[in-house]
Amino acid sequence: MKTILLIEIVAMLFLSCCKKDETVHADSIMAGQVSGNGILYTNVVPDDTISGFSDTEDKTLDLNQDGIDDILLRSGHITAAGFGNGGSWAIPLGENEIARPFEPGSMVDTLSYGETIDKNLVWGKGTSELYYYYYDQFWTNYGESGLWRYGKLNYIGIRIYKDDKILYGWIRVEISVVGSQKLMEYAVTTG
Repeated sequence: MKTILLIEIVAMLFLSCCKKDETVHADSIMAGQVSGNGILYTNVVPDDTISGFSDTEDKTLDLNQDGIDDILLRSGHITAAGFGNGGSWAIPLGENEIARPFEPGSMVDTLSYGETIDKNLVWGKGTSELYYYYYDQFWTNYGESGLWRYGKLNYIGIRIYKDDKILYGWIRVEISVVGSQKLMEYAVTTG
C-alpha cells in the first residue's frame, strides 16, 4: 500500500513538473521582444520614413490591430524669414501613455534593447518630444533638446488601455536626419 501511494506521489510530481506553462504574461514586454505568448509583432518593410522637411508629416499606428489608432508619430520642419525649427514627436492617443525619463516632462525616454517595459516606468500623456531644434538665419542663436539625437536608434515604450486591460509595447525608431524619424518595427502584448 505504501509503495503504491509513493508511486502515485512520484508520478504526480513528475507530471506537474513537466507540464508546459501556457500562462500569457501580459504585464510586461522587453524592448525588442518579437515573439512569445501574447506578443503581436510587426516588422515595417521597408522602413517608413516620417519626414517633415517642407511641413509636418504624421503617421498613426494601431499597434494591437483592433481598428483604433494608439499613437501618432510626427515630424516637421518650419523655415521662415530669419529662422527655422523642427523636430520629431510621439503623441499617445486616447488614454494611452508614453514612457518618459521623468515626470512632469514632455520628453520620450530612450529605452535600450532588452529593457523591461512595465508599470514601473514613468508614464505620461500628451505630446512627447523625441528631438527638437531651432536656429536663426546667422546661426548665432541655435539650440536643441530631447534625448534622441541624430543617429539615435532606440525604443519608445507605450502603455495602451484596451477595455479592462493594460497592454505594453514598444516602437523602434531612428532619428536619422533633422526633422524626420524612421519607423522600423513594433510589438505589443495582447492581454
